[in-house]
Amino acid sequence: MILWKPIATYLMATYLTIVTIGIVVFPTHGEFALNSKSGIGSFVHGLNRITTSCGDYGDVIGNIFYDINNCVFDIKDCGEKWPDGTQIFSKDIFELGTGQILLKSARFIAESPLLYIKNSLRKLSCFWSPNQLVIGHIKTGFQNVNSLIVGGICLSICLLYVSIICGGLWGIALSRDPFRPLFISLVVFYCVMIFLTVGNSKLRIPLMPFFIIYCSYFITSISRKNCSWKKVFSNKWVMILMVIFLCNGIYKYREIALSPAEISVRKIEMCDELGFYRTAFYLYNNLNPHYHFTAVQMDRVKAAQINAISKLQVFDDKQ
Repeated sequence: MILWKPIATYLMATYLTIVTIGIVVFPTHGEFALNSKSGIGSFVHGLNRITTSCGDYGDVIGNIFYDINNCVFDIKDCGEKWPDGTQIFSKDIFELGTGQILLKSARFIAESPLLYIKNSLRKLSCFWSPNQLVIGHIKTGFQNVNSLIVGGICLSICLLYVSIICGGLWGIALSRDPFRPLFISLVVFYCVMIFLTVGNSKLRIPLMPFFIIYCSYFITSISRKNCSWKKVFSNKWVMILMVIFLCNGIYKYREIALSPAEISVRKIEMCDELGFYRTAFYLYNNLNPHYHFTAVQMDRVKAAQINAISKLQVFDDKQ
């Protein structure tokens, strides 16, 4: 009973907070913000066999998902299309019932389950990446500052995040507080949610205060005189999770190290390589003039542009 009282209080407070937010945004949203269609929309967005959805700085394959979607659904006269059978999202899909959408999604996944799992793991990789929104602002807003200084600041932010998560994992292993099972369940829930929907590092923000608390507990525990180091580092599951987390952080850091100009070039090249020539052409025509492109990068962009134009001409001739 003592265990469930704080848990029940927390869950009720969370529920009331979410409901309050849903009511408050009603005037601007036009309807109660908590609805099944919103969740279904995110789920269907995650069903894509070509790319994955991740808006983080430097994640080229994740960024172009949104660029292609903009050219397909939002930008007039762009004329881009997803190849048949590569995804099921459309503006008309929400006219179906929730059950019908889920059934259609299940059939889509069943056609290529391994590819779905692979892309979903990419979304989880994006979710736990050391990337942060502030890193994108620093990299794009301070291009005129020495690259070593900017890179050092971004690396420091990444290392701070990695330290908090690692310390939090050890803190969770050492702690025996009544909220521990609830927080572990919350982390598992978020991982499942990202696996099924869309990936983005900012979506982990609700988890970070808890990781900070458990990291603080870990630091407090190891600073005690009677601390048993064997007990601290004997949890094999924590070691496995930390190795996976650190390997993913190292793998994803290469994206953070890219310059804004290089990201723009790679997005155009990736769209061109995947056959989304209209998106590549649109991105070329909307290159940010404030980015510092080298001569080599501009040559790469022009080569991709020429290829996109030639492919579009061949396509138009066939029509």
